[in-house]
Amino acid sequence: MTSKCFFSNCYDDVSCSEHETWLQLSELKMRKNDSKTFQKADNLLEVALLRADFFYQHKFDLEASFICDLHREVLLSQVHSNKSFSSCDMCSNIKGTSSRAKSDLRHVTIGQAITLFEQYRIRNSYGKLICRQCRAAVSSKTENAREILHIDAFECLFDVHSSMLFGRSNGR
Repeated sequence: MTSKCFFSNCYDDVSCSEHETWLQLSELKMRKNDSKTFQKADNLLEVALLRADFFYQHKFDLEASFICDLHREVLLSQVHSNKSFSSCDMCSNIKGTSSRAKSDLRHVTIGQAITLFEQYRIRNSYGKLICRQCRAAVSSKTENAREILHIDAFECLFDVHSSMLFGRSNGR
């Protein structure tokens, strides 16, 4: 397959190769998300887009866009399956300390991930763990308008009627 992986630029340390197996993004859209880690994401394409920091992704041709095995594994892997043995993934970046809180952990929500990306320049945070102190710091910088822009973009992206119109405009 000569198509470039749609997610090829979302991780600095993950590179696609010609030898990867590719999957159409329309396949990910059809697969339901059952993970509690990625709450509010209805399907695996939405999880992948959010994990890749594509919060405002507009309509594109899912049939002509692909993800390689390597990016699919990284983007769709469970971040932390057991919170009791984990610690906050954000403390060092937000509080500037090397110690990381281990109590009152929650998974980073969509709104928090947007703020972490835009205000703190923390990439790929959706679904990772965040402590109460870091949540408070993030919420003080959260702009609700940014989450509304995300919701609007994804409603268009995942709207069935809009998808059919998009396909027709490309000669399908």
